[in-house]
Amino acid sequence: MRSERFTRRTATVTTSAPAASWQRAISAKLRYLPVPTSSRDWNVRPAMVNGLAGETALMLLSYRTRRALMMRSMSSGTRQEVEIKLAVPDLAKARRLLRNRGFHIKKRRVFERNIIFDHPGTSLRNSGRMLRLREAGGKCTLTYKGPGNGGGRHKSREELEVVLPDAEEFALMLERLDYVPIFEYQKFRTEYEKGRNGTVTLDETPIGDYLEVEGEPDWIDKTAEALGFRHADYVTGSYGSLYLADCKKKRKKPGNMVFRGKPPKLKTQRA
Repeated sequence: MRSERFTRRTATVTTSAPAASWQRAISAKLRYLPVPTSSRDWNVRPAMVNGLAGETALMLLSYRTRRALMMRSMSSGTRQEVEIKLAVPDLAKARRLLRNRGFHIKKRRVFERNIIFDHPGTSLRNSGRMLRLREAGGKCTLTYKGPGNGGGRHKSREELEVVLPDAEEFALMLERLDYVPIFEYQKFRTEYEKGRNGTVTLDETPIGDYLEVEGEPDWIDKTAEALGFRHADYVTGSYGSLYLADCKKKRKKPGNMVFRGKPPKLKTQRA
């Protein structure tokens, strides 16, 4: 079984001198994640987890996966995400509007599966943080988002992101760290750009269609105005909060924000 094979692999992982350097490199990416330092349910020695949460987490990955994670992380980074959402009632009209305003497709329409992980007590959500595993177009991305700015017409928060080679293995790793999947949401996304000041994505979701405008605040405002929107149209809530509001409005029990029918099979990008 998968879990048995995983246990055998992690039991044989050792740390060499060359490995220490790239472990430290990726630990810099992961050090902000609130990783538990308990050795419960881990197949590693307690001494290995004492104060070394980021590096020890990497021990749970196979050498091939860890090496690929290190290589891909070089192109990822830490940044402040600033964005808004704009509800669009007509999908075809939104596409024409973007085209007429000079935007062109940067990334073609792709299906996204997003899974939010948290501790059983939802400590991340309660503090305004988020840990998300996303699969889109055969690529898997792990994203951490910090608390929002708490005000203003734009949504601003810290974002840490790294591309992963294996969604299934990393999801299992998160479970070993006492994280559990608490919410899944799906959407189809098309990414547009005009110059290099920011991006606009067109999201088709089970609760409606949205434009997501990301960039510097001034660029966001100018872009929204050019597309015919006002400040009053800005939406700063997450898709999770929008989904809960939609459930409340329709008086239905919340679950996962997914399309009807069987979703596309989760694909992973192997190293």
